[in-house]
Amino acid sequence: MTGTAQTTVVRLAAPLLAWPQPSRYRFRYSCQLPTRSALRGLLAAAAGYGRATSSTWLDHRELVVRADDPGRNLRDFHTISPPDLHHYRWLSPRDQRAVTTVASAAGKPRGSAVVTERFYREGATYLLLIADDDARVAKLLSAPHWAIYAGRKGCPLTFPLLLGRYGGTPEQAAAAVPSACGQGPRTVALFQPPAELEATGPQQLYDRPGPDGDHPQDRWTAHTVPQQLHDWFAVAAWLAQR
Repeated sequence: MTGTAQTTVVRLAAPLLAWPQPSRYRFRYSCQLPTRSALRGLLAAAAGYGRATSSTWLDHRELVVRADDPGRNLRDFHTISPPDLHHYRWLSPRDQRAVTTVASAAGKPRGSAVVTERFYREGATYLLLIADDDARVAKLLSAPHWAIYAGRKGCPLTFPLLLGRYGGTPEQAAAAVPSACGQGPRTVALFQPPAELEATGPQQLYDRPGPDGDHPQDRWTAHTVPQQLHDWFAVAAWLAQR
């Protein structure tokens, strides 16, 4: 491969993954494809950044995601611990007595649990292809500062995680890196205007939160048909030979 561009290839797979999208009330939905803000948070956790720590260098990295197996939608039933009854002080004493209560471990009365529904992607596998000429991302992911997970803490990633590096751009890697998820075309998400892949879009997604609410984020979609290898360790070996 000509040129000096280098792409780090990361496998994102887990029994359950969640790529949260704007949700309200009792329902917490998941996108089918990872959002840029979710990927940025994953990399920031690997670097050990806190929520208030600046990580602007991540904003300027070219990102491409290939959905080798988008998985299936799974709906899970959850309950959220109820608040102490003093949070209901805006109610009249009569109405407070009418609220269904349960006893906490300390014996204090609490309101009844809140029922919610959360959605996940089940059995999904994605490739994160990130421009990494200085190998900074590869170093972070080889020894993450904090545990990294796919959207929610209950979604730890499986191995292999860091597959290797490819000598080319993320778009070139999306077309060239083999897959171990069977035959067929793959959906590719690009978070910057496409330079090489034939893509549709842009589609505006409400992705990154801002001071006035969610800011729309452009995303283009393309398709590619990678060659097949028998497992992801073979894909890692293929990358090591490049």
